[in-house]
Amino acid sequence: MSRTSLLVWAIVVAAVFQSSRPSLAGDADVVTGSGQVVIKRQPTLLRGQFIVTAEAKDLSTAIARLKEAQAAARQKLVDTGAVEKSISIGPIQPGGAPINARDQYAQYMQDLQQSMGRPAVHKPAGKSIAIVSSIIKAEWALRAANAEELLMAGSALVEKIRAAKISARDQKKLTPEELEAAEEAKSGAGAGEPTFAFACKVLEADRAAALAEAFQKARKDAADLAKAAGSELAGLQHLSKSWESPTNIEDPDQAFRRMMTQGAPIATPSVASTDEATAPAPIAVELQVTVTASFAVK
Repeated sequence: MSRTSLLVWAIVVAAVFQSSRPSLAGDADVVTGSGQVVIKRQPTLLRGQFIVTAEAKDLSTAIARLKEAQAAARQKLVDTGAVEKSISIGPIQPGGAPINARDQYAQYMQDLQQSMGRPAVHKPAGKSIAIVSSIIKAEWALRAANAEELLMAGSALVEKIRAAKISARDQKKLTPEELEAAEEAKSGAGAGEPTFAFACKVLEADRAAALAEAFQKARKDAADLAKAAGSELAGLQHLSKSWESPTNIEDPDQAFRRMMTQGAPIATPSVASTDEATAPAPIAVELQVTVTASFAVK
């Protein structure tokens, strides 16, 4: 083997050795460890969001119709068992819900054909109409002793709410002329499908216990790394934490609608806070804390 080959080989071995070392900062002699703890709970509430829309030939009439739809939606929510004080109605906004899946696909195919050099299909301009909308939020209490009861009760409640027809497509009161104009405009008078999240608040004492346990795991992880490098832990140099709900994954249908509408406003439940575990289905929910701790070594 030539000297050049030996030199290259030595450099490669040194690089591999350096990359395989534990998280030791060269100059500061610091080792970093991490620890995770997951809190599991049964969801105690169902949270829903709905887009309510209204259309008319003029804006003032559209707004008046939307207020009627809001009042009707509130009453329907109460009738389905929603906690009345949890019902909130967002401000009136121009435009409506995202277009429905069939129209999304048709638009996608038209864009695809146009990108392949085929001429786009142009429809004659329809009559102008005014479309307004608002988001309504509500919560329902859940009671289930085990996973089976939760699945049955949660699924039944969602179906009951869907059957109440609270979402945007159930609130339209268009004349045939206005309906035709809305279809041609495709400016948001679409499905407005409701979205749901099952949630559970986690007590502060439980979060504090999980945080302490996660730190001990991070410390042990760092100590193991230091021991592997022939060192011991000294003083704490840096400490951080993060909270997330691993079960708070996006529903596949919701993900598809978001992708197809390319950022159009969709009614989605708020991201879980640091004291709440959520899931899009009636299953056990999880809240996870991750602690990262860096120590000096000696």
